[in-house]
Amino acid sequence: MSFNYFLREAYNFLSLFDQVPKDSNMNVLQVIPYFTPKRGGDVNVCYNISKHLSMLGHKVTIATTDFEFDENYAQELVKLGIAIIPFHCIFNFKLFLITPQMNGWLHTHVSSFDVIHLHAFRCYQNILVHSFSKDTGVPYILQANGSVLRLSEKQNMKRIYDHLWGDNLLRDANGIIAVSKAEIGQYRKNGVCLDKVNLIPNGIHAESLLNPDKPAFFRSKAGIQNDCRIILYLGRLHKRKRIDLLIKAFSEISKIHNDVMLVVAGEDFGQKAELERLTMELNLTDLVRFVGYVEDAFEAYQDAEVLVYPAVHEIFGLIPFEALLSGTISVVSDDCGCGEFIKEADCGYIAKSGDVEDFKRKILEALENPDKNQLMIRSGINYISNNLTWDAVTKKIADVYADVIL
Repeated sequence: MSFNYFLREAYNFLSLFDQVPKDSNMNVLQVIPYFTPKRGGDVNVCYNISKHLSMLGHKVTIATTDFEFDENYAQELVKLGIAIIPFHCIFNFKLFLITPQMNGWLHTHVSSFDVIHLHAFRCYQNILVHSFSKDTGVPYILQANGSVLRLSEKQNMKRIYDHLWGDNLLRDANGIIAVSKAEIGQYRKNGVCLDKVNLIPNGIHAESLLNPDKPAFFRSKAGIQNDCRIILYLGRLHKRKRIDLLIKAFSEISKIHNDVMLVVAGEDFGQKAELERLTMELNLTDLVRFVGYVEDAFEAYQDAEVLVYPAVHEIFGLIPFEALLSGTISVVSDDCGCGEFIKEADCGYIAKSGDVEDFKRKILEALENPDKNQLMIRSGINYISNNLTWDAVTKKIADVYADVIL
């Protein structure tokens, strides 16, 4: 389906707004600069919040760009009556996506919404929304998804953005969502008044619980023998994910166990070539496999012996929880927000951030204690079912919306 189809459907949907009486249901605008699952967690969060808000009876519109826009991914939401508008990106400067068409659209439609939910932080779209929110009084909620701190690359650009727009975005937000205590700390460092910060973790698809009768084909698709135990990394190939640390830890593990293989699955964000060089330097070419983006992550989890998540400055991290639901234990960095919940539920192994030796120890412990792993997996599934379903999370977010609507 074409961009024009989505635009036409969205405008048809919005034309109904003036005819709908105000009641307990809300008209919600979600704003995100891209809409493809390959871009990771913030897209997944926006998708699921939108889906579950609609299921609760609220009207939802998603304003995004046509940069990498995934029409198939959007289809399920469109079928639910959610309007998705992928504004044309006329210029892409290092993922700063310029969409001037959105300015005129907001001028016409922004007053029809009760509340606006911004996903991500430093983007062109948020600049527009901030301006129209001040002019019209429509409140907005900011969910930065761990992007508030000026970490790693593009620090000068981030500093300029914050000086011109970012500081005001934080100051003027009617409410802010943090998904972990770690992210609350990030907002505090940026001078945010904590009275308006709401701690709401990301949701998990508890309905994706492993079906033991459903065969997984990841191993055969990747050409991995049945007698090989898979140590899995799944996620973006990015410097902040510390996959290099995992490869170094795996190098030591492979000297102890000769039946293991490291599989690195995910979209390349500039790190693959460097990781492949490291693999060659450590003589691991036959034991480390880069398989790219995986369409069915749950097949990968199901065939893995252990999932490792060594990222730093990560404010949540859905992947270890998804692995738990597939019956696979995780080893995660203590610098990940999800580690807070894994520790609370006693459902995985926590390794010291940046410490190759500690990751080696914890991965070995996971490989060598299958009975203990099963007890922790059951504990994790119970914790997710009671605390982290998307239904429960979305209701909390809807309560935040209601609190800021005048």
